[in-house]
Amino acid sequence: MGSGALVQCTFFANISPVGGNVSSDCSANITMDRCLVVGSVDGMGVYCDDSSTAALTCCNLYGNEAGDWVGNIADQADQDGNMCLDPLFCDPQSNDLTVDANSPCLPQNNECGELIGTFGQGCAFSPAVFPNAGFSLSQNYPNPFNPMTKISFTLAYPSRVQLAVFDLAGRRIQVLHDGFYASAGMQQIDWNGLDEQNRQMPSGTYFYRLDTPEFSQTRSMVLLR
Repeated sequence: MGSGALVQCTFFANISPVGGNVSSDCSANITMDRCLVVGSVDGMGVYCDDSSTAALTCCNLYGNEAGDWVGNIADQADQDGNMCLDPLFCDPQSNDLTVDANSPCLPQNNECGELIGTFGQGCAFSPAVFPNAGFSLSQNYPNPFNPMTKISFTLAYPSRVQLAVFDLAGRRIQVLHDGFYASAGMQQIDWNGLDEQNRQMPSGTYFYRLDTPEFSQTRSMVLLR
């Protein structure tokens, strides 16, 4: 294609020996914002030759035959909200390119807070009756602890996460994480017994709480000075 801008487009299962879904050459300069590029049958998701440029923001390139974030756009992977995650199409075999409620393309499930691609949610959670299945918050270790403890939790799918520590009166002591995790599975964060002003907290019982858009759980831990 020539120079131009692609905004909130969905490209799926196209065929080309170079850029199976998007190709930029002959000194073209393109920008892509909130685009979904999936399943190129032959070439890479986005092809950009040495005379051209392609600037991508909040784009998801996934499952393209000759590669996703490769070639002249390789350095843009995991930058500016870009990702390489299964969009969880509802039924691509029937040309239904709406996405599952767990999809990283939905605003609540990505760090851009925007819909990525043309189509929004079209089917329910994959876990069906149990949307919280696969989420958990583990007991910290060691417990009791001094001066540091590890807090582990498991995400069923990429999600926004806040993990915070509170005292017995319910006052927030420290936010250990507040942002988007781009991968599912087990995660781990340390707490060093300090508050948000880097002051040492005294011995006692504290609570830590994990919050995602679909899940919340609280556990207690004991700090011994």
